[in-house]
Amino acid sequence: MKNDPGLTILDAQDAVCSRLEKIFSGTTYNSAAGVRKPVSIYPQDLPVPNGNDDDVDSDPAVTETPYIITRLTEGKVEGDDNNILLILIFGAYDQANDRSGYRDVVSMIQRVIASVKAKPYVGKNFEVHKDDIPWAINQENTSPYNFGAMQLTLSVPSYNQEPDSALV
Repeated sequence: MKNDPGLTILDAQDAVCSRLEKIFSGTTYNSAAGVRKPVSIYPQDLPVPNGNDDDVDSDPAVTETPYIITRLTEGKVEGDDNNILLILIFGAYDQANDRSGYRDVVSMIQRVIASVKAKPYVGKNFEVHKDDIPWAINQENTSPYNFGAMQLTLSVPSYNQEPDSALV
C-alpha cells in the first residue's frame, strides 16, 4: 500500500499554517506601521529583508508584525510512530507606555491552545499532541517588539513497507 502523498511531513506543516489562518481570520493586532493588521503566517521563516540588514526598518522581524512562523525543527520515527516537532514563533508590536505588548503575544498563544485542545486534528490526518504544549514569552526587554514561542508535536502517518518488485 502506497503512502498518501497528502500525508507528508511538509503537508503537516502546511496544514498547521492553514489552521492558523482560520484561527486568526478577522483578528487584527497592532503593527509597526501604526495600523492594526491581520496576523501573517509564514512557514519556516520570515521573508528575506528588502534592504540593508543593519537597518531595523527593513528587518522582517520588525516590519512583518504581527506574525506567526511555523518552524519545522525535528522529527522522530520510532517503530510505527512518526512524530514531528513544530515551533510556532509569535511576533507582535505595541508602543504602549505600560509595555503591555506581551499581552498580544499571550493572546495569540491562548487562541492556538484553545483551538488545538478543542480540535486536535489538523489537515487530513495529523494529530497535535494536545496534552503537552509548552510555550514561553520573551523575558528580555525588546519593547515595542514582543515575541513568544510554542512547541507543537504532531503525529504523522507512518511509512508503510512495500515489497521490492525485484524480489516478488
